[in-house]
Amino acid sequence: TELGAVAKLKDAFAQRNVKVVALSVDSRESHEAWIDDINETQQTTVNFPIVADEDRTVAHAYGMIHPGAADTSAVR
Repeated sequence: TELGAVAKLKDAFAQRNVKVVALSVDSRESHEAWIDDINETQQTTVNFPIVADEDRTVAHAYGMIHPGAADTSAVR
């Protein structure tokens, strides 16, 4: 997943003094399950916060939802 790939780039982000945060339109509980799964299946450690934006306020404000996308579509 994108989250696993970004976690693996921790050192590259640190060298550039960049802090990572993810935005998700899913619940906090979903994130906790994903993190365990990502860490196990991708041999990494998700090491940044994931913000739960269940009502999509932030995603809509920044134009992160593709026009016509379903409510269950990923925000990338």
